[in-house]
Amino acid sequence: MVRSFLGKGLLISVLTLLVASCNEGVTVTSDPEAAPGATATGTTITGTIVVADISDEPAQKIEEYQPFIDYLATQLDDVGINSGQVEVAPDMATMADWLASGKVDIYFDSPYPSLIVGELSGAQPVLRRWKDGVAAYRTVIFVQADSEFATINDLKGQMVAFEDPFSTSGYMLPLAYLIEVGMTLVEKPDVDAQLAADQVGYVFSDAHENSIQWVLSGKVAAAAVAYPDFLEIPADIRQKLTILAETEPLPRHLVMLSPTLSSEEAAAIRSALLTMDESDTGRAVLVAFERTTQFDEFPEGAEQALSRMRALYSLTQNQGAGAATDGED
Repeated sequence: MVRSFLGKGLLISVLTLLVASCNEGVTVTSDPEAAPGATATGTTITGTIVVADISDEPAQKIEEYQPFIDYLATQLDDVGINSGQVEVAPDMATMADWLASGKVDIYFDSPYPSLIVGELSGAQPVLRRWKDGVAAYRTVIFVQADSEFATINDLKGQMVAFEDPFSTSGYMLPLAYLIEVGMTLVEKPDVDAQLAADQVGYVFSDAHENSIQWVLSGKVAAAAVAYPDFLEIPADIRQKLTILAETEPLPRHLVMLSPTLSSEEAAAIRSALLTMDESDTGRAVLVAFERTTQFDEFPEGAEQALSRMRALYSLTQNQGAGAATDGED
């Protein structure tokens, strides 16, 4: 049963979506000759390990995930796992339901959507995933270089663009940063909304490219994007921008495991993921899996890493957010 921990409007929205769409996913099994009972009902019963992602492009996700989960299944004979399966969820509420029920065993995402899903399902982060070869990333908050804004404090009474309500780098990190430095953040429906002099308003641009353009055009005073995205701005345009602040880094992706897995299954999965980069075959599978470099432990220790991520997450929940739809970076 999904547990009800989320704050304010986000909880209601997530649970509403959960009831409406928990059975809307796409399933592909690597063994088409599997017995009738061998559907996605958990590894303990079927001997099948199930990985899932959240997407509105299921065919693409299946293509990306199937070779990975097929390989992982070959490493798990000792715990009775012998085949791999892919599920594609339409939203975070469905993913949470699947993890809580054991229909799905593994889920990868950036910290913010992972923590939302984990809070609803009881799934726990166990490792880092180096997606696109990146272990951790941070967010930068920037303005026009020739603007009147020289420090973060100058953003009081101004509007800032965030990416979307479920982005780690484009929402959770910059929002938590601004709250922690003493800003009063207020979500606004559009960039022309009225602001008190001591408030920082924020609006969602729906894409980091939009956030960048909104600053360049003067539509907003500042924007927050992942630092790698900022570096992709052409050099001649980037010279027109100035970074006012950088957030702390967070893991690029987390590995989330279903709470229905036995301790032996969870340990075997962790071990198989940690050693994938030690063989030529494993490395080739990782590269094909969204250019993953490796899986590893949290450098500062799991307890410290997760404590800090949850503290940042708590700040965003107190702030409130919109309806849950999809996991984002």
